[in-house]
Amino acid sequence: MRPLSAEPVCAAPANEAGKRASLPENVFMDRASSDLERILCHGCWERPSDKEAVYTELEPGRRWGIRVVLYVDEARVEALDSASPATYRPPRRYVTTVRPPTWWERLRGITFGHKLEQAVADKRRVAAEEERRKE
Repeated sequence: MRPLSAEPVCAAPANEAGKRASLPENVFMDRASSDLERILCHGCWERPSDKEAVYTELEPGRRWGIRVVLYVDEARVEALDSASPATYRPPRRYVTTVRPPTWWERLRGITFGHKLEQAVADKRRVAAEEERRKE
């Protein structure tokens, strides 16, 4: 892997006209990790296996929170009931699967971080509604 330089990462060298420029892997990982740190910063992280990471956000004294399971290329965001956390097939209202953006979404400037942020905000809203309803 070559070190990052001041030149733009998308510019292809002159002798490789027509070929895709090889981009350093850490450019995308740095961008993705900063999005995750910004969106998922209030809970705790676990690493149950090499191919997934689990983020749980449950405020003290609350029954409802959220769980985000990050897989290699997608994420599962769910509203979590701490009284009964294991549900095999929860209702659609509680669970969303976030997949990488399609070609059309990328053209409109939508990133995986944007989609994840929207799903997390929606499930936080669902958890807050369920918390109020259960009181």
